[in-house]
Amino acid sequence: MTPDTPQLPFNERAEGEQLKQEGMDRVSANVDAEWRKRADEAIRHLALSGKRFTADDVRHEVGDPPSGKVNAMGARFSAAAKAEHIVAVGSALGTRKQQHARRLTVWKGTGTMTEAELAEAWG
Repeated sequence: MTPDTPQLPFNERAEGEQLKQEGMDRVSANVDAEWRKRADEAIRHLALSGKRFTADDVRHEVGDPPSGKVNAMGARFSAAAKAEHIVAVGSALGTRKQQHARRLTVWKGTGTMTEAELAEAWG
C-alpha cells in the first residue's frame, strides 16, 4: 500500500475480510473433495520441502480445480496460510500463457523457516 492509498475504516475492512472468508469457505465446500484433498497434500508436501513455491507448482501436481472452480486453488492456499503452515515470501510472474504474466504469490513452509525469517515474513 502506498501513502496515497486510502485506508478503509476498520469496520469496513473487517466486514470485507469476513465476506472474503465466507466466499472461500463456499468455494472449498463446493469443489470436488478428492481434488481438495490432493491440493492440500501437495501444499503440505511443498511446504515441508523447504523450497519456495507458487500455485503453479501445486497445479502441476494436481491439475486445475474441476468444474471451473478457479478460486478453489486460492482458497486452499488461504486455508494453509491461515493455519500458519505457509507464509508469503515474495512474488513471481506466472509462467502459463493463460495467466497473462500476472503476479503470483511465492510461499514457503513455516516449519522450515528460522525465527528471523518468520519475523520478517510476518512483519
